[in-house]
Amino acid sequence: MESRQLRPIMAGIASGSDPPKAVAIVYRSASEHHQVTKHPSPEVYFEEFGNNALNLGLYHWVDLAIQLNRCRIMNTTRHRREALFTENGIAIPFPQRDVHLDMVQPFKVELNTASSGAFASSRRTGKMTRYRAYISLCLIGACGCLMANADEHSSNVGQDFTRPLGRVDLRWTYQNRVENNEYDETALRLEQPFRLSERWTFNTRFNLPGIYKNLPKPGEHEWGLGDLDIQTALIRQFTERYSLGGGVRTIMPTASEERFGAGKYRLLVGGGLRAMLPEIGSGSFIAPQLQYDFDVAGDKARDGIKRLRILPTLNVGLPQDQFLTFLSSGDLRYDFNTQKWFVPIDVTYGKRWNNFITSLQAAYPIVDDMQLYEFKTELRVGYFF
Repeated sequence: MESRQLRPIMAGIASGSDPPKAVAIVYRSASEHHQVTKHPSPEVYFEEFGNNALNLGLYHWVDLAIQLNRCRIMNTTRHRREALFTENGIAIPFPQRDVHLDMVQPFKVELNTASSGAFASSRRTGKMTRYRAYISLCLIGACGCLMANADEHSSNVGQDFTRPLGRVDLRWTYQNRVENNEYDETALRLEQPFRLSERWTFNTRFNLPGIYKNLPKPGEHEWGLGDLDIQTALIRQFTERYSLGGGVRTIMPTASEERFGAGKYRLLVGGGLRAMLPEIGSGSFIAPQLQYDFDVAGDKARDGIKRLRILPTLNVGLPQDQFLTFLSSGDLRYDFNTQKWFVPIDVTYGKRWNNFITSLQAAYPIVDDMQLYEFKTELRVGYFF
């Protein structure tokens, strides 16, 4: 019996992907397996333009000294191909259908005025009503994401701390603080990961903020530089679903004015776990993190820092490289010195445009013992390189 067999395998990639790059990945996934023959070597062809995908064909000879090895070989090469596609940002398409609604007449909308009295009464309940409304919007947005993402694919949009991308960001943050004290920060952030092996990644991040702040005298403002923030992290990918990472952030008192920084050398030590959630949709994941923020040196006249930061982080992938991320701001914290909590609800909407990304975050506190801010928004524009 002939111990070698020719095995054809079809693979589809999304329209807009790079076919030569995908061909090289498919070839690599097969040639790396020790039971795929080197002579003759595997061959990959761009077969056709399918209805939902660009179809590639892999043709390779496998050594079937043991007949049952055939299934194992196919399984291993498919897993490897999926990992390489994900790593290189090549999407696997899903069937798509367009639905067109022909509406000759507009929808009829009626306003039930009987409920206006109840609504007016609810407005008088104060902040708790706004909290409930905000949480309701978050839940509605999450449900909408689940339905919209049922059959679409999302690539890496840079929200996953265990899959870092080389990038440079410009971030503008606005905070409305106590007694209408406004705070603006424009930060330049650079991030550069280094892949140590197939499973290990070392990531670096640099953040330099510029701050525009109200002064105590009404109508006066001042601009200055904030504290330099440097971060390093080591990340281990266990499977396609689970990854683990940990690292250290070092914040240095480089602010141009005392009012623009904490005046302390600080370390934030922490880590987290990421679990992909394909049950929700492609690109969705949960990535809880804990960080301990403490000072090690600096101005002794300034208050010491001992805080626990909590980042629950739920990301829901949307069609066309859009995303919604919940509870990722890092503002949820507990201060061990004052024994006070600050718990905000934050939501980030964003979209990746090939090598560019834009996002908008809004945050509102539901527990404000620390009086950090009354409202916060952050606009981000980034470039992947």
